[in-house]
Amino acid sequence: MSRAQGRGMRPWKLLWPPVVAFGAIIALWYAISYGTMDANRRRVLLPAPHEVLNEGFLTWGDRSGLRPILEAMAVTGRVALGGLLVSCVGGVGVAVAMNRSRALERAVFPVAVVIQTIPIVALVPLGRSWFGSGTWSRGAACVLIAVFPVLASANHGLRSVDRGLHDLFDVRGAGRLRRLRQLELPAAMPSIMAGCRIAAGASVIGALVGDFFFAQGEIGLGRLIQNCQRALR
Repeated sequence: MSRAQGRGMRPWKLLWPPVVAFGAIIALWYAISYGTMDANRRRVLLPAPHEVLNEGFLTWGDRSGLRPILEAMAVTGRVALGGLLVSCVGGVGVAVAMNRSRALERAVFPVAVVIQTIPIVALVPLGRSWFGSGTWSRGAACVLIAVFPVLASANHGLRSVDRGLHDLFDVRGAGRLRRLRQLELPAAMPSIMAGCRIAAGASVIGALVGDFFFAQGEIGLGRLIQNCQRALR
């Protein structure tokens, strides 16, 4: 389908596939909740959609309902956003340095790969020992899990710039800074944005894992999940 055809489609043709898919998921949810479970199992394992909506979004209280969810979401979101920003800036910065030196790339990239292959749950306790149980430790967990996609994508984008464009900048006598600003970074931006998009989800995972491990400080979504699990909610 061409772009012109896509723009000319009626709105309902664009909306009905996700609406049908969402309706099918809700119907299956109700079927499992009421068709395979009694009241006690349904309350603990899989409450019906309207019960989740009422408890999670329509009930406002100090201990249950929307308020603690929003407060925990603010804590986790702040940690995830900070970790994402550090990962994006640091990952691109290291990728630029690696692009300038093949020796540095050969030294740094294998280390980054090894760190990425280590399960995050094995690294988080070390962060707790080094930084304590506060925001810094949770942010470190986000960076550990989110920096590699940015680093790898940015490095690939910088290495993939057309050789002919580099030759043109050589003819113009462009310096390294000008070449980086006007050629390499703009050409690598799609790859960098793809890495940042992956890192955004990974940063949230890191924030949640940090919440699960650090039982002190502000309550984030991870600790809220644990508290509700203990109370069979």
